[in-house]
Amino acid sequence: MKLIGVGDNVLDHYTDQGLMYPGGNAVNVAVYAKKMGLETAYLGSVGKDAPGKWLVDALSKEGVDVSYVKELEGKTNICHVALVEGDRTFVGSDRGVSDELYLTEEDFAFLSTFDLVHSSIYSRLENQLEELSKAAARLTFDFSNDSDAPYRKDVLPWVTAAFFSGSDMSEGEIEELFLECREAGVELCLVTRGSQGAILEYKGIRYYQGITPIEVVDTLGAGDGFIAALLVALYAHRLDPQTSMKKASEFAAKVCTDYGAFGQAMSY
Repeated sequence: MKLIGVGDNVLDHYTDQGLMYPGGNAVNVAVYAKKMGLETAYLGSVGKDAPGKWLVDALSKEGVDVSYVKELEGKTNICHVALVEGDRTFVGSDRGVSDELYLTEEDFAFLSTFDLVHSSIYSRLENQLEELSKAAARLTFDFSNDSDAPYRKDVLPWVTAAFFSGSDMSEGEIEELFLECREAGVELCLVTRGSQGAILEYKGIRYYQGITPIEVVDTLGAGDGFIAALLVALYAHRLDPQTSMKKASEFAAKVCTDYGAFGQAMSY
């Protein structure tokens, strides 16, 4: 089975370290799936600058196919991250060309060779989502915690699997998400809730998973790790949903044991 991440990328600048780490939801899911044995690729846009070249090189070192990455005039996205009461907190950003990605017919043909195509709300591909969905055998999509009801109404009909960050959501808000996914025909809906674990609704059946205890160094990337591991366990290894949730929790915990989403630091 093959997976490709499409869209957002970023360099996470840790202000307390003076270092940057490669990341972004589409990037991280591709890297994590590769670590779990899948053939993966990343399709996105970076700037024609040193950070952009370094990000592409970092992905290549992880074994991710970067042959369709586009280098555009401009800067690569940088997000500034601070340590606040033990958790990594985003404190600002320098926007770059990541959200200027435009997919061509050649890109869609390449995407059609993958079993799983993963993107996110930060990829800014809403205007091409219908074409993306048609090219993808399965389109999976991370809404993070940034979507509203009108946005979800437009996007959900095109996706196979939907992921949400819901640590601040009430039980009622979570139930509303599951209802929206069912009405849109979404096969898999996952809500991660930080220290409260995660809730999955898969083909109409609900599954619950607590966190895996571990000594946390850095929580950045844990949610992306959960997504990648769940997709690999459920669709590639064909494990049952509850076992897949356990595998995802364990992998997400492992992500928390080092700085950055997957290491490879660069001086800022």
